[in-house]
Amino acid sequence: HFPILLLTAGHGAVDSYLGLLPVVAPGLAASMGVPLGDLVMLIGVGALVNNLMQPFAGWIMGHRNLAWALWFSVLLSSLPVWMGYMPNLFWLTVIILLGAIGTGLYHPEAALTASDVSGEKAHLGIPLFMAAGAAIYAAATPLRIRITERYGFGALAWLLVPGAIVAMLLFLGHQRRKKAHPSVVIRPRSRRMTRVSAANVSFWPLLAVGFCFAVGNGLFLSTLSSHFELMFGPEARHWSGWTLMILGVLGSVMAFVWSGLGRKFGFYRMTLATQIVAVPLFLLMARPSSPVWGFLVALPLSLATPATMHPMAVTLSRNAAGSTQALRTGLLLGAPSGLASVALMVAGVLLRHGMSRSLIMVAVACCSLGAPLLSLWHLLTRTDG
Repeated sequence: HFPILLLTAGHGAVDSYLGLLPVVAPGLAASMGVPLGDLVMLIGVGALVNNLMQPFAGWIMGHRNLAWALWFSVLLSSLPVWMGYMPNLFWLTVIILLGAIGTGLYHPEAALTASDVSGEKAHLGIPLFMAAGAAIYAAATPLRIRITERYGFGALAWLLVPGAIVAMLLFLGHQRRKKAHPSVVIRPRSRRMTRVSAANVSFWPLLAVGFCFAVGNGLFLSTLSSHFELMFGPEARHWSGWTLMILGVLGSVMAFVWSGLGRKFGFYRMTLATQIVAVPLFLLMARPSSPVWGFLVALPLSLATPATMHPMAVTLSRNAAGSTQALRTGLLLGAPSGLASVALMVAGVLLRHGMSRSLIMVAVACCSLGAPLLSLWHLLTRTDG
C-alpha cells in the first residue's frame, strides 16, 4: 500500500503546484499590476504545456525507462511556489511553464506505476491515485488562500517543503528498487495494438468523452475563484476556496463510488446518468445570488462533476482497443486537458475584451451535455459500453 500512497502524495503535490495560480490569480494580478485576463490566459498556457507533455512522455515511455522522472518531476513542478518573488509577468510565465513541464512529466509515469503496483486491483488503485491526489489539492485550497491573505504571496514558498519530502522518498524508493530488482524499475510496456472484444471498449469514443470531461471541468475549476471574487468582491475569496475544496474532496470520494458502479452497469451508462444531473447545476453556478449559494450548489455538483468519472475512463484505457498502453494513458490524461487549456486561453482573451464571466459557466454546462450525448449515441450503436 505504501507505493500507492506515495504516488498519490506526489500526485497531490504536483497538482497543487500547478493549481496555485488559478486559486490566487485575482489577488496576484492586483499585486503585480497586470490584467486578470493575462493571468487567466497564462493559466491556460501552463495547462496546455502540462497536457502536451503527458502524451509526449507516454510515447517516450514506450521506448525508454523514465522511472527517474517520478522524483525529478515533483521538484520541477514546485517552481510556481516562488511566484510571490517574481518581478514581472515574464518571470512568472517562466516558472509557471517549467512547473507545468514537471507536472506533465509526472502524470503518465506515475499512473502506469500505480497500475503496475495495483495489479488485479487496478480498479481501486488507479482511482485512489487519481482521485485522492485531486482531493489533496482541493483540501489544501483554503490553506493556500489563507497563507496569501495573512503572509503575502511570498509565503507560498513554504509549500515547497511537503513536495521536497515526497520527492526524497520517491528518489530513495527508486534507488532501493534499482539495486534490488532492476526488472521492477525497467518495466517493459506492451507495444501491441489491442483488438476490440467483448472484454474491452474502443479507445477513441472513450477519448471523445474524456474531451467533454476535461474541457468542462478545466474551465470550471480554473475560473471559479475569479468568478466569485469579481462578482462578489474579495470577501468571496474564502467561499471560493471552500467551494473548490468540497468539489475536490467529495468528488474524489464519488470517483470510487462511480468506479464500483461502472464495473457493474458500464462506464457509458454511468456517464449518461451523472452528467445529465451536472448540466443544470453548472447553469446555476453561472449567476449565484451569493457566494454561500454557490457553495450550496457545489454540494450536489461534487457528486456528479466530470472529474468523478475521469478515473474510470483511465482505468478502461489500460485494455482499450487502439494504440499502445503507454500512449493511450498519455493521450487520455493529456489530450483532453490540452483542449481544455486552449479553451481556457480563449476564455482569457475574451474576458480581457469584456465577455461576461457567466458565459464561461454556460460553456461548461454545454461541455457537460456533450458527454451524456456521446454516451447515449455509443450505447445505441454499440454493445461494449
